[in-house]
Amino acid sequence: MTEYNVFCYAEDRDKDGLQPPRYRIFNTQITEEEYSKIEIPTIKLSFNKGDSYDVRYTNARQKVRAELTQEEEQKFYDLPHFNRDIFTKIT
Repeated sequence: MTEYNVFCYAEDRDKDGLQPPRYRIFNTQITEEEYSKIEIPTIKLSFNKGDSYDVRYTNARQKVRAELTQEEEQKFYDLPHFNRDIFTKIT
């Protein structure tokens, strides 16, 4: 179950390969109330129709960084429990 995770990667999984149900952000467990207050910024990317998955994946981070304004980027850094290592690993 990952629908209550924001910028998290699995460190533990159950027998079906799923994460246990919990509320987390940047691999830090939080309460349901804290989770409900998080405003997750959105990123919209566009790619050339002919781009392969590898090209899209490889260029995604550079594309995001190039298209985000400083204010938009700051919204990610302002998320509670922000962790640069986890953010970088996921993005």
